[in-house]
Amino acid sequence: MSAETADIDDIVKSISNSYGDLAASEVLTRALVAERNKDRSKAEFWMNIYQTLIAFEARTPGM
Repeated sequence: MSAETADIDDIVKSISNSYGDLAASEVLTRALVAERNKDRSKAEFWMNIYQTLIAFEARTPGM
């Protein structure tokens, strides 16, 4: 696991713990705000977080 992957996993776990079943909505909102602010790299970052989050939720019981 690379350092970047570990950071993404930590972010996903933190957001999931903080926002519960609204975590995916929060991440998509952050991606949208970044896109509206013309920050494509940040929007892409949040979309990567979103993809990792939905995979995490799929393999985590009770999500």
